[in-house]
Amino acid sequence: MSLQILTNRVFWALMISHSMFGVIYNTAISWLPRYYNSQFGLDVRSSSFLSVLPWVAMAAGTNLSGWLADHLINTKTLTTTRTRKLLQTLGSVGPAICLLYLSHGAPGGAATAAAAAGLAGGGASRSLAGAAAAAAAAGGMSAEEQQRQLTWAVALLVMTMALLGLQAGGFAATHQDISTRLASVLFGTTNAAASLAGSFFVLLVGVLLDATGSWALVFNLVGLCCLASAAAFLTLASSEPQFD
Repeated sequence: MSLQILTNRVFWALMISHSMFGVIYNTAISWLPRYYNSQFGLDVRSSSFLSVLPWVAMAAGTNLSGWLADHLINTKTLTTTRTRKLLQTLGSVGPAICLLYLSHGAPGGAATAAAAAGLAGGGASRSLAGAAAAAAAAGGMSAEEQQRQLTWAVALLVMTMALLGLQAGGFAATHQDISTRLASVLFGTTNAAASLAGSFFVLLVGVLLDATGSWALVFNLVGLCCLASAAAFLTLASSEPQFD
């Protein structure tokens, strides 16, 4: 890795953005089943369908970002740099907003293990309705309110990952913009940083949950990472050739 690359501000925009992407991606893939279990009383089998929905949404968001980026650039609606910054901002600020809402709006201990009894069957709507009825039977909020909170949490997680997919047309496409010759080296380097950052944060989440039991804290921290990604990319990034 040359000094020219290491001192380049666009390279550091990609390092920061890719690392923050790694944080939210690895946190979701590692801790989502645990979140459903601790917050709503779902075991892995019961939450399997709900756990896969955010990834389906992310795949859709990723494909949409490619089409949208091509359209904006080919029609000269925006420059390549502005297109990348737009999609990166939407793919960072959007998830941050969803996670901040989730940290304040999703129930904490309201959905207890009693909800798991209603989640033994298959199907999303059936599972949510069963959980709501079980929670209501155990006391507390009404079945309708319980179902609303469960649905709201799932919807926010789906929106988070769908919007995160837009980053494919943001930072993830910028490596080849700034250097077709070194694109693979640049992406490999930033991807390694993302893997390290994501792995560290997965460990940190475990420590924080053991110490505080607070998912709100976890979601707030991940949301701040998303905002850091947007700030770094907006201020440092460019799609102008840097190393060719």
